Amino acid sequence: CEEAEAFPELRLYGSRHAAAGGEPELLLATDPSELLSGGAVDAERYGYDEEQTGFAIFVEAMFRTSSPGEERFPNSVTVTGSPRSTFVNGEFTLIGTSNGRPLYKKKNNNVYLRWLSPSQRGQTKGAWLLSDTPEPLDQGWAFMELDQLVPVGGDGWKLLSEGGNGFRLETGMTVVNSEDWAVRESGREDSSTASTKSEL
Repeated sequence: CEEAEAFPELRLYGSRHAAAGGEPELLLATDPSELLSGGAVDAERYGYDEEQTGFAIFVEAMFRTSSPGEERFPNSVTVTGSPRSTFVNGEFTLIGTSNGRPLYKKKNNNVYLRWLSPSQRGQTKGAWLLSDTPEPLDQGWAFMELDQLVPVGGDGWKLLSEGGNGFRLETGMTVVNSEDWAVRESGREDSSTASTKSEL
């Protein structure tokens, strides 16, 4: 049997501004294979038939919609230090995954922070991009060719030059994450922090 091609991303769109005639915006993006693999494990474990398996996948998708990437990725990150295209600075919210990595969107703006694989770029390296689309296109205002699961703390961001004539390295540009995610990922709180909390 030949190996199946990768599933296209599962995307959920909704209009939060329907009354104003606004365009639908991307609310969630995830890899369907993650949902299907979980459903297959449950089906085997509990002896589900096809209908029950389909329902399990549906329920898993609903949970993911409520909390995309829960506990695997920061719920929000902040881009700082962009001297040009300053609209990319600010807080981004987790809306799902793209290529198995977090996909972030700036609130009330079509500015996305996403991972593009080497094959999608037609290059030997993948990159984190700041762009106006969640689509797998190699275009945007800035990129960083650092292969890490989450783009937090990475340096080497290149920002589009004024006039759009290529990209220039911006040493002060970075992405930071929320403190609560870092504490949760460490698996424990610092003992001094914990004792301070208990005394208050």
